[in-house]
Amino acid sequence: MRRLFHPVAVVLFVGLVFAGCQTSATRTSAKSEKTAKTNALTPFDLESGVLTVGYAPDYPPYEYTDKTGSPAGIAVDVITEVARRMDMETRLQALSRDEALQALNEGQIDVIAWMPYSPERGREFVLSVGWAQTTSSVFVRKTSKYNEISDVVPKVMVAPTGNIEYDALRRKGVTQLIGTQSIEEALMKTVTGTADGAGCNREVARAVMNRHVGWETALRELDPPLAVTTLTAASRKGNEILMYHISRTLLEMKRDGTLASLTGTGDGGSQ
Repeated sequence: MRRLFHPVAVVLFVGLVFAGCQTSATRTSAKSEKTAKTNALTPFDLESGVLTVGYAPDYPPYEYTDKTGSPAGIAVDVITEVARRMDMETRLQALSRDEALQALNEGQIDVIAWMPYSPERGREFVLSVGWAQTTSSVFVRKTSKYNEISDVVPKVMVAPTGNIEYDALRRKGVTQLIGTQSIEEALMKTVTGTADGAGCNREVARAVMNRHVGWETALRELDPPLAVTTLTAASRKGNEILMYHISRTLLEMKRDGTLASLTGTGDGGSQ
């Protein structure tokens, strides 16, 4: 009887299949390792009596460290009131945005109060109901001839790495996009002419400009805005029960007018 497969060919075929499996496993290992590490963390204990919150020290008016060195801001006030109603103590840790996201995934903190919603973040984290809206804008020098966002698409743009404005500019087609460590750095590069424009959170950008003489008169905001986004609180996967209670408390605060009072809005949710 004629052989259907040569022994050497069989060995080579098996070797190729095995190598292909190893390559596939390598590609997915980094992603699955992060997921497995997150899932392995113990879910938040509602009986612990303590809610550890990461906040950014340089994102006024939402989160910042005041002149006395204390945590302050709209998001800090909101999450502190949420914790109080849940009979919990709030422990606030000053972290950069990147540090806060890493600390959240590693279980070092329980919640980030200021998290602009995006579908990607909805898949990566457990998000609460929205507690306010925030606006992303493009700022250019007042002397520039740019009037619309489409005008700056081929230009050199800056935005804080990891912020939703960075992703939004990439979706708009900006190819000369430089990442910065902060909104302040992005605005400074625009004021000095290093960049043609900056994608920033509007409310934070205005607060930062107020701290620098001449920046308000040097910059202007393009209209319409880059995006209007819902603000949420966020926790890591596995803390769905915690986020259910936070969301329920936020809705209670909206109904009784507390959220509107803390956020400075008339409807308890729009900024």
